[in-house]
Amino acid sequence: MDTQDTKRAPALTTQAQAARSAARGGDGPELAALPYRVKRLAALVGLYVDRALKEHGLGRSQWQVLSCLAKAGELSQRQLQSALLVEPATLTGIVDVLAEKGWVDRTEGTEDRRVRMVRMTSAGKRRFSTIENPVERVATLILEGVNDAERERFSRTLTRMITNLESENVKRCNAGQDSCNLKAKD
Repeated sequence: MDTQDTKRAPALTTQAQAARSAARGGDGPELAALPYRVKRLAALVGLYVDRALKEHGLGRSQWQVLSCLAKAGELSQRQLQSALLVEPATLTGIVDVLAEKGWVDRTEGTEDRRVRMVRMTSAGKRRFSTIENPVERVATLILEGVNDAERERFSRTLTRMITNLESENVKRCNAGQDSCNLKAKD
């Protein structure tokens, strides 16, 4: 490596640091960086979950659908959509892929034929049971070195923050200020 390359590398690092700082609201108070850090953590968790699922030929959204169905048995597509915070077309695509793999099937609702019910097939249940929960695997990794009291406090704090934002969303929705659908945005 020549001297020119050595001088260029620190500038790239400084640029990357500046970009991260700007993305999280600048160099202001620590509070301004909190949403950025939560999003960064979510992105990193997603990365590790995706890696763990790749060996099983699954995407994260597919795994989430299977996980919901494993717990609930059978759900309507609307219930799945609400649980996963996705648009109807997005869920339809996910369910289509799982149906093509033979892991889920869809039926008409018993009370309303317009309702599409989704459930895991026997093959889907067998296959799903062989997959280690990737979220638990990542949770173990991110909580390494964090004691029980810190974990409990962090969990309570996150729950409170989510409740605060969900309550505000309901208020705005009821006041007609915003859409009532709370969708995950990247």
